[in-house]
Amino acid sequence: MSATTRSRLDDLISEDAGAGEESAGGGGMFFTELKADPGALGLDSLLAEVNKLQRVRGLQLPPELFGDVSEKLVAAWRARAAKECPSDLRAAAGPVRYTLLSTRRTSGSAPRGTAVGRTGSMQGSHLST
Repeated sequence: MSATTRSRLDDLISEDAGAGEESAGGGGMFFTELKADPGALGLDSLLAEVNKLQRVRGLQLPPELFGDVSEKLVAAWRARAAKECPSDLRAAAGPVRYTLLSTRRTSGSAPRGTAVGRTGSMQGSHLST
């Protein structure tokens, strides 16, 4: 994963600088929006979801990132990421933070070389390189 992509992922959970400023990742407010339920079916909610998808694609995560790990494991990471607050993710070690944030993209499988240990911690991630 490139340094630029890691920086964009960090921007997802950065403390919001101000209402008028926007980073590549969108800040903590965008991370909260990503976790939110899309709401009632309608044109506004559809357009909001399309906007979220475009912003997530703007993170430029490698397409093969989740290529060889089970979808079940990715689903577990995605569920963990959904429960985390941006401040908790900021405090997490880089490999854990980048793995969890990367699961917020569209469906796929998990990053190569990453494993969740019995305690729930992630070990061996290559995402920090």
